[in-house]
Amino acid sequence: MKTTKKKKTNRIIIASLFLIFLGIIFLELIFFTVPIVVLIIVLPYSKGLLRWFLIILLIFFSVISVTFLIYDTLPYIYTPPALTPENLVVYNECIEFAKVQDEHRNFMLTRRVKVLIGCGFQKDHGLEKLVCDDVFSGSEGLRKLFSEDEIVEIEKLAKQLHSVDSVAFQIDNDMLLFYTANNSILPSISPPPAQRISILPTRAGVLYSLNGRNPNEVDSETLNANKPFIQIQGNWYMSRNLTLSGTRETGHVSVPKSLFDYSLRTEGINPEDFMKFD
Repeated sequence: MKTTKKKKTNRIIIASLFLIFLGIIFLELIFFTVPIVVLIIVLPYSKGLLRWFLIILLIFFSVISVTFLIYDTLPYIYTPPALTPENLVVYNECIEFAKVQDEHRNFMLTRRVKVLIGCGFQKDHGLEKLVCDDVFSGSEGLRKLFSEDEIVEIEKLAKQLHSVDSVAFQIDNDMLLFYTANNSILPSISPPPAQRISILPTRAGVLYSLNGRNPNEVDSETLNANKPFIQIQGNWYMSRNLTLSGTRETGHVSVPKSLFDYSLRTEGINPEDFMKFD
């Protein structure tokens, strides 16, 4: 009898230490692993309805913990292709728009139909955030910079960017940067369009060089914050740093290096469309 109790106690200690270890590695898990540890300790001493209630709670917190664990570990295992047949079509539309912009060579268009001027990345309490000098949104605001036809095009591009989970595209002289939206598994209060809720890894962001220059050799505040750029093909490059997160999509984060990194893969893309602007 004593041997059985000792075995149970050892299992509880091992399970608790393992969960605490996971909580330390993945800080998001600490809020869920602590209740699991408490439930594992209390459960053997409970009976009747209380025992069933604790079991239900244990299952609930375990499912959440496993979900968070998968969400946190998948980016280190797999990275999807940066360019896809779907987002390439949208990026090409943005490139066409940028090519005719003679007056505005430094601005960012977000999927929330906002035009940001003078944007850069600044560190705030250890976190890097997107900071801009001016913001133009709504028809009245956009009319200060663009014609009616251009506003219609901007609104269309913003919807298209959202459809391929791209937060924004930025024109930095002859460089076009396409930022991806960092996936989240927690619903957040944010203005539409809301941040995508998904357990899948986030793809790397993309850059297109209008004049064929290597972005790694260009000295620019925007480019320097997102280097290094790795060539995909032709004038297309990818960067793990072209990712924004948070409810306001201003947090500057990076896609981690993974075991199976398919960022540079171009399968399913028609080469003629792919090199359309070279």
